[in-house]
Amino acid sequence: SHFAAWRVERLWALGEVDGALDLARAIPGREQDEGLSRLLLDGAWLAGDTAGACAWIRLQIERFAAIPWQRGLIFCQAIQDQQPRAQLGLRLLREQAAPEDGAFDRLIAVLLGEARTAAVSLKGSTALHIAMLRVARQPVPADALANAPPAFLRAIADSPTASIEQRLGAAERAGAQGALAPEALARIYDQLPFKAEDIANAPRLAESDRTPRGRALLYRHARQQTSSVAQADALQRVGVLCPKSTGG
Repeated sequence: SHFAAWRVERLWALGEVDGALDLARAIPGREQDEGLSRLLLDGAWLAGDTAGACAWIRLQIERFAAIPWQRGLIFCQAIQDQQPRAQLGLRLLREQAAPEDGAFDRLIAVLLGEARTAAVSLKGSTALHIAMLRVARQPVPADALANAPPAFLRAIADSPTASIEQRLGAAERAGAQGALAPEALARIYDQLPFKAEDIANAPRLAESDRTPRGRALLYRHARQQTSSVAQADALQRVGVLCPKSTGG
């Protein structure tokens, strides 16, 4: 129904990514609705489920022939040993005078072996760009977090090609918007390399370091506290993992 589709879009926009995808999968006739189909496709791209996304595109490409579906198909062909078909698809896109997408063009050139690196901007990025970065093993651009929606932030937090600082920043923002569980953020906090003396002095150091790294340091300090009261106090200082205790 239209109401169910509207709910899916609202859940996605609010960062309830898993809830949005679960609801979309449960809606009868979702294959006929391009909005729902695109959301399911984006969910697969962002989750790193390239095989699932490509299977969905091949199922839907004759029904939905818009440019985003064509670009997705070209990407799938490029990574599934169908490079001549990908090249043909690119030529057809140019003949259609498709709107420019510099990030796609540079990333597909890497995947087709025409370039070694792709310096791209991800302002106005799409889920397909995130998937292409991952497969092409290209670093996540510095501007990737700017205005990124919650679902994209969650994907960047889990990206193997993002720096730990990017993952940390994305994870905190995704967590604050409800797109990432506190446990997932804590796992990223645990990955940062800290000296033992810095962890011990975390409360003092964090006073002048109110960055994600400073909060990660506080979290690691909290983990080492043997007293439950001291641990709760230290965790409250972190704030990101305990938003209710810090006024959100």
